[in-house]
Amino acid sequence: MKNVDYRQLSGVVMIRLALFLKPAHIQRGTFCSLVPDKPVVPDRSKLPEPTRIDAHTIEQLERNSLVDFGNEEGIRIVEEAIRFADQLSLVDTEGVEPLTSVLEDRALRLRNDAVNDGGCQKLILSNAKVAEEGYFVAPPGNVPLETKTYDLKHTANIRKAYGFVRVVGSKKVDLKFGPPGELVFQNLRNEWLHSTTTYREINVFPYHMESESSANCENIYQDLKSAFSLAKFLSGNSPPFGIAFSRTTKDRTNDDPLFPRRHVELKQIVFEKPQVSKQYFYRHLQQRKRWWRKFSADPGRFSFGDVTRISESSVAEEAQILVTFPWGTHEVEKVRFLGSEELDKLPVADQNDYTVSNDKKRGLPHVIESYFNLDYGALTYMFDAFYERKSGRPVLKFHRKLSPYKYGFAAGSVSSAVAQELYDMSRMICLDLKKESLGCLFPSPQEFGKKGLETQLAKHDALGICYTVVLNEGSLKSGLCGLYNRETTLQEQTHISKLPEYCSLIMKNY
Repeated sequence: MKNVDYRQLSGVVMIRLALFLKPAHIQRGTFCSLVPDKPVVPDRSKLPEPTRIDAHTIEQLERNSLVDFGNEEGIRIVEEAIRFADQLSLVDTEGVEPLTSVLEDRALRLRNDAVNDGGCQKLILSNAKVAEEGYFVAPPGNVPLETKTYDLKHTANIRKAYGFVRVVGSKKVDLKFGPPGELVFQNLRNEWLHSTTTYREINVFPYHMESESSANCENIYQDLKSAFSLAKFLSGNSPPFGIAFSRTTKDRTNDDPLFPRRHVELKQIVFEKPQVSKQYFYRHLQQRKRWWRKFSADPGRFSFGDVTRISESSVAEEAQILVTFPWGTHEVEKVRFLGSEELDKLPVADQNDYTVSNDKKRGLPHVIESYFNLDYGALTYMFDAFYERKSGRPVLKFHRKLSPYKYGFAAGSVSSAVAQELYDMSRMICLDLKKESLGCLFPSPQEFGKKGLETQLAKHDALGICYTVVLNEGSLKSGLCGLYNRETTLQEQTHISKLPEYCSLIMKNY
């Protein structure tokens, strides 16, 4: 008798037992679906005539979607997409039941499935009317662009009227900042310090020169010996590293007739290895231009000047960052590659203090400088921010990081009792925002709730205030308020309890 594998035998028995107990057939469910089992090819003879797109429509599509359709292939793709969408009109939805929401216990009622053109063609294409140099441009708040040329006197008078600057002297024109202008000045200093010392790929250490000095002082590197020694120590005796400092200078660094009276120079000096110093110079030049453009209402104003030799006998080079206004082009910053020439001029004892380690050798580093007049930079952004709406209403489109006041408060004309309650509420909100280190302008009791809302918003626009908290009588009951955006001229509704957190989040972004 053959040996039997009982494990295999038991498996066969179990299979036969399962087949014996299994029903003879499984009855098919009665569920009926309107989804076809096989693809249904639409009858193209029932489709409307193929859509043909002309050049004018293509131009408008490009402006709305910011996609290039201006070629035969692009036009063909658009026409095929429209043709494919036409097939939806042939889908039979007769007998299709409404969908059931997973969030509710009732059916979602559908509207009549009637085909129409949407009635929005004119509205959509109206957004593609404005173009400059063949490009669609979306201005702040979708306000149609205007080609206005503002002269220097007109823009200066607007700054003067709102306290940003005041003219000093009669023969030699100088400017002095008022309170809002001083805030712009300080904000620009803070952003420069952040970009040079905090947001950098190398160590850059801040330093301040106490004494007033000449802009062309030849002994600057003798004054920086102590700062250099500390920077070298903290950087492990090896470049790259840098020093960022401010000083008050006696001399003008610009020959413009309209120039701030005070001359605070912000300067950054980077010490780099000789073999990569030239590459760093060009990269640093790009970074500085991007920095100026980042805060500009019109970034295209800022450009490079030519890179030129400082002298024929020198390897040193310099380039200017320029800003262009309707009345002329001005220098805002200078970037210089000096090699080691400035350090070579020092006495031997001082040169030893500037030696660094470079690939197991010791030698003098190469120097890259960039500097600008802070007062002139602040004034530049004041002129850059100027804009007039169609109505002639002046607006200062400051970047939110430079704006003298981030938030203001306004309420339309209401009764005296309600105005007082809204005024108290606005002060409470303002204090909450100030606790979040947000610059706010307290409302004026002579205007808040007594003058028209548009009058107050116009004043805030002229002061460059980014957002205005708009209160009304309903705010006392519901706690809801509007947040007016200077750029879009629109309001969004929010609750006053969420304002501090929301406003802080807005200001964190650049």
